[in-house]
Amino acid sequence: MTDRTWTARGMVRPLLGFVLQSRNRSQSSRESSVGKVSEFRENWVALLGCCLGIGVGMGALFFYTSGAFLTAITAELGWSTAKYSSMHLVHAIAIAIAAPLAGALIDRIGVLPVIAIGFAGEGLGFLLLAIAPMYFELFITIHLLLAFFGVGSTAVTFTRIIAERFEKMRGLALAIAVSGVGVAAVVGPPITTFVNTNYGWRAGYLMLAAVVFVGGPISLWLIRRSSPRSPILKDRISLKATMGSFMSIIRQPILWMLLLVIFVFVTSTNGYVVHLIKLLTGQGMSAVEAAQIQSIVGLSIIFGRLGAGVLVDRFFAPWIAAAFMLFCATAFIGIASADPAWRIAAAIGLGLTVGAELDLAAYLVSRYFRIEDFGKTFGLVYATAIISSGSSPLLIALVAEHGGGYSTALAVSAMMALACAALVLFAPRFPGTQERRA
Repeated sequence: MTDRTWTARGMVRPLLGFVLQSRNRSQSSRESSVGKVSEFRENWVALLGCCLGIGVGMGALFFYTSGAFLTAITAELGWSTAKYSSMHLVHAIAIAIAAPLAGALIDRIGVLPVIAIGFAGEGLGFLLLAIAPMYFELFITIHLLLAFFGVGSTAVTFTRIIAERFEKMRGLALAIAVSGVGVAAVVGPPITTFVNTNYGWRAGYLMLAAVVFVGGPISLWLIRRSSPRSPILKDRISLKATMGSFMSIIRQPILWMLLLVIFVFVTSTNGYVVHLIKLLTGQGMSAVEAAQIQSIVGLSIIFGRLGAGVLVDRFFAPWIAAAFMLFCATAFIGIASADPAWRIAAAIGLGLTVGAELDLAAYLVSRYFRIEDFGKTFGLVYATAIISSGSSPLLIALVAEHGGGYSTALAVSAMMALACAALVLFAPRFPGTQERRA
């Protein structure tokens, strides 16, 4: 056989191998695309139910409408703004206690009963605020009960459903579900303000109760209409097994890494959503201009959720989290700048990061821990995020007051964001995966 024949064979074999590999990759890509479409086709009804449930749940409806009651209640009852606002601290503490308990209950009896209890607690809480004789101690007590028993209507429960039913497009599905918060943020305040102005604040709470008692059952019906992929939602786990699982979870270093990063990052960032207008007006901007910058943050939060969801389905999620944190650190530098263009870019960066936080946290929990333990684990993460978010405005204010102004607070926050980004880069690969890159 001639050398020319051997040369031809040597050229053909690599070429043939390349063609076969390309065909296999193309076939795998088509199968992956079919799987993604199949996930949404099978579970879009449940996804719609989760989006609606989060939108009418306590985490969205209470938080984004509480400001609409401030003027009316303080004017009628003679309370100070600080006195009225103390209920937010009560909510944060109650949710921090209740969220891990709700998560453990989800893993033991299933998610749907916990959601039903949450909607009942939330609706009854709003109803009591509408009809009870109002004095401060009772006001705080009702809000305490609302937060504790209504925690089942927050993202703690609905993200479990998404994590169970979506695998290939889990990030995007989580983003779509949590976007219900954005809808509540846009629609809730103006409608509640209109009702309070024309019919009184008690009518406003009555309206919120009606929204929960109507929207909650519809959400549950949509979720139940779509049969679960696995029997996880139906399994009943013994208390002993639940405690054993919990002890196994808290012994994992990745949990403490996530809790540390969430506590430091959320504490360093979320409070600027509250302080931004005051910060910008202190730099010489008019109130109207500052409010426009604030609105950019609000819109960016929605895009941050969706963007993070798309990216984590394609790339290694901790790297995406680090990129968002780095972007946020840059945003703090931009906010401190006197350049209007920098401020707009910084507002976008802050909004994108704040919007991505919850989605990234839920996604990471769903990848690093068993779905059977999702409720307990995410309950701990959610409680940490709530405490951090509630503490952030106060801590930023203290740093600004005693450290020489907001410029000092922004510098500290930028350093904390950079430190969190560096730490997240050392996150391990997901269990059961062969590569760090998604």
